[in-house]
Amino acid sequence: MSDKTSEAKVHFRSNAKVHEVDLRIREANVRLCQLCLWRNRKGIGFHIAPSSSSLPVICMVESNSPASAGGLKICDAILAVNNKNISEANYQQATTIIKTALNTKGRVDLLVVEQKFYKELKKNDISMISSSAKILVTPHSMPADFFNFPKHQPRTCDIHVNQDNKTFGFEVVSGDDNIGIYIQEVAPDSAASNAGLRKSDRIIEINGTYIEQAS
Repeated sequence: MSDKTSEAKVHFRSNAKVHEVDLRIREANVRLCQLCLWRNRKGIGFHIAPSSSSLPVICMVESNSPASAGGLKICDAILAVNNKNISEANYQQATTIIKTALNTKGRVDLLVVEQKFYKELKKNDISMISSSAKILVTPHSMPADFFNFPKHQPRTCDIHVNQDNKTFGFEVVSGDDNIGIYIQEVAPDSAASNAGLRKSDRIIEINGTYIEQAS
């Protein structure tokens, strides 16, 4: 759905060398998430943190949702919607723009960057444009593994590591208001992936210890 005649640009003046700028942008994980609605699922599957801040930030990405499949992450800062710079938009403005796009076309393009890197990029006056972003596209329909996956019910994932692979293969992030621990990313073919752990899952217990309210 990208508009090829224009591209979103969040402008910070840059005095850094070109290769340093490219490296910082790659490290910041700037993404253009092209999301679309699915017929058999209500909603796109993410929420923006209600805040007085002028930077819209993702506070929740639902598991097995179009947003999750399209690469959106908790704590992503939204820089642009459909090539329109909204980095200075408040909560109400951002949600209205996104809802209008979804209600009109059933899809939306979000230019995002991890919030922890946004301040650094802005501090160093580095411009970010959609052409420099990694493009991630939501499938037009719900994938079969999403459709058949258990919904709204706890499950146990027994994750085992061995001598050949000593890493679990997942990342975690705090939820809204730092309450709850969520799975931010699961590496393909990892111990976590093989155990059935999914992106955006909320961790309730670890080895029998209840941590649902942990931060």
